[in-house]
Amino acid sequence: MRDGDPPLRLLCLPNTSLQCIVQCMQYIDQFALSLVSQRCKDLVKSIDLKCLDVYVLVHSEITIRVRITDSSWIKCLLDDDQATAAKVLTLRDGKGFAHSKPEYEVEHCLRHILEIYHQSEINTIRLLTPLRDVQSFRNTFTSCSTIVFGARSESEAVELASTFCPLKKLEFGVGRIAEHNENDENFPKIFIQNLEEIAVHLMCELNLDDLLLANSRIFRIYCQRISNFPKMLNRFIKHWLAGSNPRTRYFEFHCAGEGYLFLDMNEVFKGIKHEIVSKMDPTARQAFRAFGAAYVKFHGGYNIRKKDGTVATLSFPRYSHFEMLVWS
Repeated sequence: MRDGDPPLRLLCLPNTSLQCIVQCMQYIDQFALSLVSQRCKDLVKSIDLKCLDVYVLVHSEITIRVRITDSSWIKCLLDDDQATAAKVLTLRDGKGFAHSKPEYEVEHCLRHILEIYHQSEINTIRLLTPLRDVQSFRNTFTSCSTIVFGARSESEAVELASTFCPLKKLEFGVGRIAEHNENDENFPKIFIQNLEEIAVHLMCELNLDDLLLANSRIFRIYCQRISNFPKMLNRFIKHWLAGSNPRTRYFEFHCAGEGYLFLDMNEVFKGIKHEIVSKMDPTARQAFRAFGAAYVKFHGGYNIRKKDGTVATLSFPRYSHFEMLVWS
């Protein structure tokens, strides 16, 4: 079009022509068009847009990122969960626009994104500050693969974990000032979930019963207290040899508050057959490498073996730090 030409009345065109035009638009222009009206939104939905995943970060501001291709993203920024305006950017060049609407909340923005990209699942949610209405936010999507959150108490951790019910990974921490309730039967149930990974970056206390409940493929715990760490390890290893935790392939737990600078290996392996494995052992090195997790590295250690031939390598890379990989 040239200067002075009348504007193109886009919505007056036949539907097939409209769809062809919208399909040729840049991603951010398609998104902007979808915000104009319900008719425009339906038009954008009709061209069957797809995205690879949706990522949500709730912190000092709320960020919703839509990965359309490996190199193309759209990012929506909201000041908080009751914001009346959103800033929309493309991550490639940083250009974008601001969208303002009365009573525009994060649920509206997220629901709009999921509708136009025909998504029902969110890939990752990082909930680092509390939301005004967690249940309302949860109702905007069907499922999420990964949830990461910080909880102020064990009971809040249970509530958030049960609300979001991730499909693959649960990652959380409980505040340092939180108190451990030994009579609470709900908190340990978090560990029963059949997930790819459970990672707890901080919790009050870890005991043997918690470990024996682990059912995820990867189980990682960073805690403040472990009562009699060497004895608990000994009992845990014996339970594993007897058949506990059949699905879990990697265990890691690290105690921040105990003073076990040097674990007594005689106490850890009391009554347990084991063999020392050098950190240069090719079989063990290959097993750790094949596991495919960047944080799983072989430091040398000890092999134990079940009666059915299953082998696990135990490693103690630092004080009060235990790793165990089941690899055969």
